[in-house]
Parts: sequence; C-alpha cells; structure tokens
Amino acid sequence: MHVSKPSRATMDHSPPFWDPYPEWFITICAKPKGQNQLCDPEIGAELLQATEFFHRRQFWISEIFLLMPDHIHALISIPTKASLADVVGRWKQWTSRKLNITWQKNFFDHRLRSYPSANSKFRYIEQNPVRAGLVRSAEDWPFVFRGSRKPRSRIPLAR
Repeated sequence: MHVSKPSRATMDHSPPFWDPYPEWFITICAKPKGQNQLCDPEIGAELLQATEFFHRRQFWISEIFLLMPDHIHALISIPTKASLADVVGRWKQWTSRKLNITWQKNFFDHRLRSYPSANSKFRYIEQNPVRAGLVRSAEDWPFVFRGSRKPRSRIPLAR
C-alpha cells in the first residue's frame, strides 16, 4: 500500500491589490561566486549610479541597495503594475552590458509583509559588510545607496 505525503501549502507571493508599492527584499548574485566584481571603486560607482537612476525614474523605490564583492542586497518597492522580474532584469541587463558583469540567472526575492520585517531586513543588509569583516561600522561601507521609504510609509526606520 502506497501512502502519499500531503502536499505543502505554498504562500502566495503576489502583492495585495491595495498596496500600490509592494516592498521586496532581493539578492542578486554575480558569477563567479567569491570573486570581487562589484566593489571596485569604478564599477561600484557605476552600479550605484544605475541604482539611483532607477530610483529617480521610479522604476523602483530603493530604500537601501548595498553592494558586496559578489552579490547585492536591497530593499526595493515597485509599482504594482510592474513586474519585479522585468524591472530587476532590465537593471541587470543594462549593468551587464555597460560594465561587463556576469550575473547569475534570476535573483532571490521575498515580499515583505510588515514594517517590523522590513526594518529587520534593513538592519540585516546594512550590517552585511560588518559581518563579513570588511568594515568595523556600517557607516564606513562606501558601496551603498540609501534612497527613501515607499510612499505609504510614514514611520522612519530605526537604526
């Protein structure tokens, strides 16, 4: 007799219709892993300029966008009508062509559902270079773009 296991319920990742700017924690990785491609002063400056361009044009609203040697962590909000994969894909495509960076296929994303969760992810991102032993203090890390909270947020982030 074969007994099948119950299937795991999956969480719906689609943003709610009432949130015009859903917030995402994303990780984008470069290839090959372990090689410093992103924290070169010239490359890093160009990546952060591209990030700021997307932010100013409101393709995304970047709360924090932090470069590590071989990956990026960010908190971004995108308009509901946009596709997260398309927006991140356009950014990766442009930076790949302009800066000759090879990105891993796809990216990791997690939709943030609460202010405490977003605040926790912000602190996690900000402390990443400290945990990696690259700097003593998060304020010393030069490869970061700090944008703004998404439009509906009124509570400032605690640091």
